[in-house]
Amino acid sequence: METFRIGEALSYGWEKFKVHFLFLWTILGATYGIFLVFDLLQKGAGKETLLGSLLGLVAIVVGFIVKLGLIRMYLDLAEGTKDKVAVLFSQYQLIWKYFGSSILYGLMVVFGLILFIIPGIYFALKYQFYSYLIVDKNLGVTEALKKSARMTDGIKWKLFGFSLVLCGLNFLGLIALVFGLLVTVPMSIMAYVYVYRTLRDRGQEMISKETLVTPPVATPTPSSVVSTTTVSGQPVEVSSENK
Repeated sequence: METFRIGEALSYGWEKFKVHFLFLWTILGATYGIFLVFDLLQKGAGKETLLGSLLGLVAIVVGFIVKLGLIRMYLDLAEGTKDKVAVLFSQYQLIWKYFGSSILYGLMVVFGLILFIIPGIYFALKYQFYSYLIVDKNLGVTEALKKSARMTDGIKWKLFGFSLVLCGLNFLGLIALVFGLLVTVPMSIMAYVYVYRTLRDRGQEMISKETLVTPPVATPTPSSVVSTTTVSGQPVEVSSENK
């Protein structure tokens, strides 16, 4: 059963950052620039005005599309492909799947947090890969959540530890005059991609093990054909061998 090692994930993230740091900075910078433009437009129009509200709604939709595009670019980078910045807008057709899954995910996490916090953390860890599965495998709303649940089955403590490590790493980047985030953020992203790709086929493997394959029931072929005849008024079985 495939799992992952935190150290290997961090090493993978660091190696990817060293090789592709300019590309990672470019796409992250482009993403920040897109949201900055919408923020400036909304402030210029007035956030309380109708135009400002419409711009805010457009910014949310664009944010969904860009997030899906980022996932596509990270996955492609892990496969050795550098996409153009335009790919940020290439996954727009998945927005409804992502929107539906995000609502369900958010409701489960919020409801779990209300129930003494721990259930919320549990749900957050269990279903965390839904967005990657939508982009990578084009899964539907419930299929992505179910697949994520299978991928994370039995390793939630390890995933929780991995999340804490990433938080600690980025905290160190923050206190390193903030500029450390230019290293820790892209490194963390690629480490997360490594974990996703490592666990990606885990769910299907578990299904295969849990599925009981019932062997076909063979119909015995008679070695002989029995017929009945009558001799002197008494029934007599006559056997004929099949050779």
